[in-house]
Amino acid sequence: MFAISVPIIKRWGQRNTAVVGLIVGIVGSVVRIIDPHSITIGVIGSALQSFAMIPLMVVMMPLITSTIEYGEWKHGQRIVGLTNSINSLGNKVGTALGTALIGWLLAWGHFQEGAAVQTESANSIIIVMGIYVPLVLYIIMAVLLCFYSLEKQYTRILDDLSKRRSPIE
Repeated sequence: MFAISVPIIKRWGQRNTAVVGLIVGIVGSVVRIIDPHSITIGVIGSALQSFAMIPLMVVMMPLITSTIEYGEWKHGQRIVGLTNSINSLGNKVGTALGTALIGWLLAWGHFQEGAAVQTESANSIIIVMGIYVPLVLYIIMAVLLCFYSLEKQYTRILDDLSKRRSPIE
């Protein structure tokens, strides 16, 4: 997926590539909904969900870089360090909250570590976390990316920045 993402990005653009990947993730979640207890269907759906994240991973840093260029173009300040720090902080807080949420939800569902058979509520929470939470997140990310319009202006922004940076003759 990493190898074919680059030609797809060149053809469709960063945003559209990420959105298509997220749509594949939505399809993977829907496949898993067909029978949440089937191992075969679970593996197929999980594979689709995993492949869906690769295009988003590939375009994430270029999208962040685009926002740095946009900030300089719009406000006259290049805040690379601040932008990357906020991105790093967001990743760390998101990872921490996501991990905590998993523990909280498993505790709420009465998950028993090492138990041969889990309670129905524990099984339900595992299904919600593995299928429905990713489905909702894929949909939210795809909708938010549909509002991302910076890619259309990016060439003009880079041209304007280049003119600003060049010495006046």
